Amino acid sequence: MLRLFAALLLLVWSSEALPQPSSGGESSRVTRHGNYDQPDQPDGGHAVDSAPLVGDSDDEPGPYIGSCAEGKEGFDLVLSCGNAAWNFAFGSAERSIATFAGILAASTLLLWLNTKRAATAARIAAEQIPAVERAYLFIAPTNITLDETRTETTVHLRVDNPGRTPGILTMVYGQFSKKPPKGETPDYEGGGSKEFELVVNSSNGLSPHDPASNVILPVTFKIDFTDPIHFWGYVEYLDILKKPHTSRFCTLIYPAQGKWEIAGGRAWNDWS
Repeated sequence: MLRLFAALLLLVWSSEALPQPSSGGESSRVTRHGNYDQPDQPDGGHAVDSAPLVGDSDDEPGPYIGSCAEGKEGFDLVLSCGNAAWNFAFGSAERSIATFAGILAASTLLLWLNTKRAATAARIAAEQIPAVERAYLFIAPTNITLDETRTETTVHLRVDNPGRTPGILTMVYGQFSKKPPKGETPDYEGGGSKEFELVVNSSNGLSPHDPASNVILPVTFKIDFTDPIHFWGYVEYLDILKKPHTSRFCTLIYPAQGKWEIAGGRAWNDWS
């Protein structure tokens, strides 16, 4: 589109101005005085065409632009260049049409660009709405205890949803391991899982001590081991748009103290 517009302007601006009658020399220039046509005299100061038009040339009809900087300084230079630019753009009917067509084309192009930018911004904003409004479920061990004989460790899982909308938890997986996790890709084997249809409401704005901000899942993980041991897993859930997500956790628990700490690499504690 820009190339076509540039070619149009070049074609029009390079064409001659409106055709003028050809001059036949000084002998053909005449002025009308009353009812008689008389030849133009060199000393006839009152003749209409005795002086050439500003910017006119016998060799090239129409406005003559020339160089706006010839013998000009200061304000005269600015004024001269302004007049030259005006003559260049509006010196003939063809140039005026081409100039107005160029202005119209440029305005249309700018309008199209602004409309495209606005549409792109609106699309990006619409794409960000689900990410801002969705649920974000995070899981961690809780209620780490030993039995009365101190031979068995019991662990529960706590789920928190700091997102703005509820999430539907569909499955939970957990497993114990006496060895730390290996590799950058989580490997889940030998643990236990349970399916759910549990709605986890948003805890956004609630105090961490508020019971509604932490949901303890009704599932128990046990192992006949009381020394520090690794415990990892993940949960699967749906947001309000029914899009599936996964939140992982990997910890090292201390049954005797009832505490835990984060273990494993980033991939083992990642979320989506």
